[in-house]
Amino acid sequence: MRKQIVLTDQAKADIRGIEQPIAIRILKTLGRYVLSGEGATK
Repeated sequence: MRKQIVLTDQAKADIRGIEQPIAIRILKTLGRYVLSGEGATK
């Protein structure tokens, strides 16, 4: 079963509020977690 991450409005605002390279790294990490189900993502 494929996992799905749903970002709240607050989470979206938080991501927009940080530097772009860091935000991209966070979103890529979440994407890898969704695809593999593995990792130390908290």
